Parts: sequence; structure tokens; C-alpha cells
Amino acid sequence: NKALKIGYITLVTLGIIATKSRGGMVLFAICLLIKLVLYCKKNNSWKWLYIALGGAAMVFCILLCFHEFRCFLIGFSGGELTFDALTSGRVTLMIDNLLAAFEKPILGHGLGTYHSANYFNIPQDAHNLFVALLYRCGIVGFTVYIAALALVFRQAKEENKFTSVWFVFLLIMLANSMFEVCYQSYKCDVIFW
Repeated sequence: NKALKIGYITLVTLGIIATKSRGGMVLFAICLLIKLVLYCKKNNSWKWLYIALGGAAMVFCILLCFHEFRCFLIGFSGGELTFDALTSGRVTLMIDNLLAAFEKPILGHGLGTYHSANYFNIPQDAHNLFVALLYRCGIVGFTVYIAALALVFRQAKEENKFTSVWFVFLLIMLANSMFEVCYQSYKCDVIFW
């Protein structure tokens, strides 16, 4: 029912905001927009799309007035316009962890291990689920995870669940975990399960 879907959308949004994932928020907004366009096309009524876009534009303009929001959009780049700075150093972390994964390719380095550190010397995850899996669990763990994902996708196809809220949430988490520490965050895990 509608109340349950609104509840799911609210939980997903809060989860993404709680993890401070800019990419997740953008991806989630795009998914909601696509869903709204499909709804409007199906019902041949475009007023909800115009209302949603107008409301989002007004909220965005209001938020731009706040310095904190502008800093949030820029991220942790410190104003630099290099690709690595705009990704908050994620590209370097991914490459670093991927190269380190080849040192122990079969079983990996073990769960809970980190290879890289940021400029504060704090251990950092690869910020990419698949690279982190290869580093920590090796080819064995990576293969098991991919097989489990394949089963979920096959079941979703058989049961025609591609448009269900849980499947869309899974896709958002997967896409978000390509650039964010998503699955390792207890906030996301609680919302997901």
C-alpha cells in the first residue's frame, strides 16, 4: 500500500543521508524521478511530475542559500578541481586496494583489514564494494558474493519483482557501494535487513 511505500522511501532516504553519501542521494533522486515519470505516463497525468520538479527546485534553491549545503555539494575536495579531489580521494583508494589485492589473490587479507589511509592517517576502506571484497576476501569471497547476487537477480526476474521497493533499494545500495562504504555501515545494514 502507499503508506508502506512512503515508509520505505523515507527509510532509504534517511539511510543515505545518515551515511553522508552524495552519490547515493543523487542516484536515489534519479530513481524516484524515473518512477514518477513512469507513473505519470501510465496514468496520463503529468501534474505530479511538475509538482515534484517544482518542489525539488524550490527546496534546492533554498538550500543553496546555506553555506553548509554548498560545502556538502563540493564535498571534501577543498576546492581543488582534480578528479581525485572531486572524488574525495576515492580513486586513489580504489587503485591502492586493488593493487594490494593481487598480493593475496585467493583468500585475501582478511575481514576488517585496511590497506590505505587518508591524509589524517586514518585507515580507509576502498570505497568500492567489489574492490574491498577482492582485497579482504580474495577471489573466493568475491565469487561467493557474486553468486549470491546472481541468485537474487534471478529470483527477482522469476517473480517479476524488478519494480518492487526492496529490489530498487538493493540496486541503489549496490550502485552507491561502488563509490561509498555502504555495506560496511551499520546504518545501511539495519535499514537493508
